Amino acid sequence: MVSQSPRASASRARLRAAAAAEFAARGFAGATVDRIASRARVTKAMVYYHFPSKAALYREILRDLFASVAERVAAVREAGGSPQAQLAGFIRAINETALAEPTFPPTWLREIADGGRHVDESVLRQTARVVGTLTEILHDGEAAGVFRPLPPLVVQFGIVGPLLLSAATESLRANLPALPLYKISRESIAAHVERMALAGLAPAAPAGAGLAAPDAEKASRSKSRRSS
Repeated sequence: MVSQSPRASASRARLRAAAAAEFAARGFAGATVDRIASRARVTKAMVYYHFPSKAALYREILRDLFASVAERVAAVREAGGSPQAQLAGFIRAINETALAEPTFPPTWLREIADGGRHVDESVLRQTARVVGTLTEILHDGEAAGVFRPLPPLVVQFGIVGPLLLSAATESLRANLPALPLYKISRESIAAHVERMALAGLAPAAPAGAGLAAPDAEKASRSKSRRSS
């Protein structure tokens, strides 16, 4: 790859930032190259100097967003720890990416609404890395007897859905002060998702196990009344 001059690198970085904001606000179909160029303070020709098409620019941004998520969750996996600790770290990593990349939640939600029509192989490879890391964590938990078997994609939906929705609706909730708990933080959402994920993955209690303690307590109370 031919290295770019500092000026060309700066204009490319501005284009990336402008395009990320434009795609997050309007989706792929609604975004225009003219608006992206205007946001970046460059000519339309400069857009095509750096990127062959609007689609290529969009896919690069989408790919890099998922690559950022993949790197964060991979770091959690490499750090080790119990399956429960790794799952909690996985959830925090996704939440931290949404905080660090504010265009990520609305961009991905818009693409989901579009049926993933603009996702190519390079984007899929990055998403597969994320789900692959989660799959490894879940398999470790199953082998250790601390997680019940569940399809990784189901667990992924339960994690990503609340995190992205809470991030993408922040401005909406801020404009609706009458909405209950509209000031809830992303950190508290992430903590809730962590609790729900761990509870949902916990092995099922043996049949009748929940009755043992109440029965023992009743017997203890009956014995106490007879001796008094």
